[in-house]
Amino acid sequence: MSRAFTAHTVVAALAFPLLFVAVLCYMLRRAAYLDDTRSGVVIIARYNPVLDMLLAVAVVLPASLLFGALAGFAEAAEGAALLAWLVRGVTYWFLAAAVVVAVSSPGSFASTVGPETPRHNVHTVMGLSQQPGTRLTALMLARRVVAALPAGTVVAVAAATDDLARAYERLGFTRGRKRRLYLVVGDQPRP
Repeated sequence: MSRAFTAHTVVAALAFPLLFVAVLCYMLRRAAYLDDTRSGVVIIARYNPVLDMLLAVAVVLPASLLFGALAGFAEAAEGAALLAWLVRGVTYWFLAAAVVVAVSSPGSFASTVGPETPRHNVHTVMGLSQQPGTRLTALMLARRVVAALPAGTVVAVAAATDDLARAYERLGFTRGRKRRLYLVVGDQPRP
């Protein structure tokens, strides 16, 4: 999923822990979907940034405390300096990932809803990814999940590129600012 998130290998590697936490949070919300072939994933969740932040804190805080405790125990043990260095490195890697991904991502998780997005029953689509060598599994899964939403639901997305934004427009999405798009379920013609 991190390779689908960005074209840059270094950013993808740094993004992995942050994306792992994000997917875990959305799994707790039952908003992460896996297709039948197990090769495509999509996250479609009701827009609730407060709940998203609380879940992220609920996942990251215990993990940080655990890594901090492990590093403390490793430092106290004789000859475990390498382990302490490794545990602290993982913690710093996560913090660096959060900064790099937040700064470098034009279609970040937080930017899917803008002032132009209608505010009725908003769901966001994010994390569309599939295994290399597969074709359209995540997109077809996303279409099925969106089609199952009640009429009138607003589906918001943030496109990482202008080409992707144009592709969303061809699917019936209305373009907003900064590559944000939205779709009102039931308003688009069926293909």
